[in-house]
Amino acid sequence: DELLIRQQTFTETLTTSSSLKILEKPPFEEQLLQNTLWPEIDKLYGHGYELISVGASHNGKYVACACKATTPEDAIIRLYNTTTWKELSNGSLKSHSLTVTKIRFSHNDKLILSVSRDRTWSLFEKCEGNEATPYKFITKYKAHARIIWDCSWSHDDLLFATASRDKTVKVWNRETTLQSQDQSQWRCITTLKLNDAVTAIDFAPRFIVAIGLENGQILCYQSEQMQIDKWSLIIDIDRNNCHVASVNCLTFRSTDTNSNTNSDSHGEVMDRLQLASCGSDWSVRILNLDF
Repeated sequence: DELLIRQQTFTETLTTSSSLKILEKPPFEEQLLQNTLWPEIDKLYGHGYELISVGASHNGKYVACACKATTPEDAIIRLYNTTTWKELSNGSLKSHSLTVTKIRFSHNDKLILSVSRDRTWSLFEKCEGNEATPYKFITKYKAHARIIWDCSWSHDDLLFATASRDKTVKVWNRETTLQSQDQSQWRCITTLKLNDAVTAIDFAPRFIVAIGLENGQILCYQSEQMQIDKWSLIIDIDRNNCHVASVNCLTFRSTDTNSNTNSDSHGEVMDRLQLASCGSDWSVRILNLDF
């Protein structure tokens, strides 16, 4: 009975008989146009192998992407202008020697952070007034003992975190002085040791960071009394609400709508954040986190 209900629901939601077929490869543009609300409008060419990571600037001007790579020549990050959807002639960002696994623009779009299978993170800085070469390489660092799977900026761009197969999350802070605002000097201010490989990470306001592990577990840490070098576990999500396989991605709801207040059974005011997660178990979960 359950199978019949599923088949009936599936049939009613489709518009053409051709879409009843089970797809064995990515759909063509015509199929997307006919059967989805998100038709393909353009293609971005340039990479020689399949794409592994994609990032977009918060102002919507640039898309950055990287492909599977075993050489420095293939491990470049390509930048595309969203006005023309053309690759910038001088926009290639070179730093890594193996596959770039994540690309993240800072919230103010002044920096691009990338992490790679080569165990390093790299930073690229905005070149103001230079549309032909909008970003330039400024620094890189070998940060972990194993592949780095993910990275994330704090809400104020003062910190970023890197997540690795070596079972650690490292939090990095920019070294600044009254005389210098050098963007290239960053130091590790704390290392969080987990019980499994870390595969996903995302920052929320108030220096809260969600961490996803290879075993499907999701944890939340927060800096202690806003001291960025001291972090403690604040939420260990019930395993029944977590994934049963590797966590592939974590994303907090955008800061303009993701925080509201709630009251517990004692009438005390609580804050709520909403977290989306997806995993290798083919599931997507939406979690309300009260703390």
